[in-house]
Amino acid sequence: MNELYLSELNSSHIPVAINKLRQIKQGLTKYSFDKVVRDIQNSSAQPPWETTISDTITDLSNYFITIFNHALLKAEKLKITSI
Repeated sequence: MNELYLSELNSSHIPVAINKLRQIKQGLTKYSFDKVVRDIQNSSAQPPWETTISDTITDLSNYFITIFNHALLKAEKLKITSI
């Protein structure tokens, strides 16, 4: 399953990748989006949206994961051979 971390993922591993992503997402629910480090040299750096953020962003799980999860589910549905 190391190919999950490379540039291409064979479609036979998509279900495993989706499961792994769900595990990561579950772990990220423990952290609010204000825990993101935006600039390692300036810890007081503000995000581009300053204090206003979409109501859909409630924690780091939906801050980072949504797009990749959608891509995996779509690839599985369409039976794409690799992504």
